[in-house]
Amino acid sequence: MEKLNADQLACGYTQRWTCEHGNKPIRLRNVTLQLWMEHGAYHVRAHDHGKIGRIFWDSFRTLTEARKRYSTAKRELRENPDLPEDWSALMRQGLR
Repeated sequence: MEKLNADQLACGYTQRWTCEHGNKPIRLRNVTLQLWMEHGAYHVRAHDHGKIGRIFWDSFRTLTEARKRYSTAKRELRENPDLPEDWSALMRQGLR
């Protein structure tokens, strides 16, 4: 999906990326990363639809800050699909 601009986000569109690794024997199965605007703030959230649940949910005043968080999280998820069981704590520490 292409990057959404500020007007599209303000109109309710959500930028979304899903990390799917198929049948590989890894802990990270189906994580959704989202970027959207609500109540004048930009939100970035990662959610594991398996047993972990929400990994993080951060809010930003500017789209630039939110895009940076989104890109960093996406890269981290792509590069580290075999993260440990408690990887949500590692993601919160490493991506700030």
